[in-house]
Amino acid sequence: MKSFSLVLTVFLVLAPASLFAVEPMDENDRVQFADGLYTRGMHELALKEYETFLRDFTNSPSADAVHFRMGECYRGMSRTPEAENEFRFVFTNFPSGEFKFKAGFRLADLAAESNRNDEAVALLQDLMNQKPPDEIAAASLYRIGEIQESTGKN
Repeated sequence: MKSFSLVLTVFLVLAPASLFAVEPMDENDRVQFADGLYTRGMHELALKEYETFLRDFTNSPSADAVHFRMGECYRGMSRTPEAENEFRFVFTNFPSGEFKFKAGFRLADLAAESNRNDEAVALLQDLMNQKPPDEIAAASLYRIGEIQESTGKN
């Protein structure tokens, strides 16, 4: 047994470091890993990965998607103020980003869920004025109708 541990020790000391090196994940791998955690409902772990992603890839073209998903993670954890901050950040700071209108809709949705109905309607109307994609426009009009019906403001 002593000879085995001696051989193992020598191997570990003399083995090139590259045998044990783990290649760092690139930008795409990193966001896919975080997205996998998010998809599985592992919101806390996904948040940590998204935060690390944003720290490591500060100028990533995926930043709007990452902030949006961070908002969704916070929303899934019932941390509404943090979710609103992320959605507002996407809506404000990515004027031509893919997730701008989704973030605006989520922001209004959170306002409605918190019974801030006037704010929700105003957000949705502002969203509509900015010419969102058809699916967001339709969802926004429907949500305005739901809010008005629930509050008796038809």
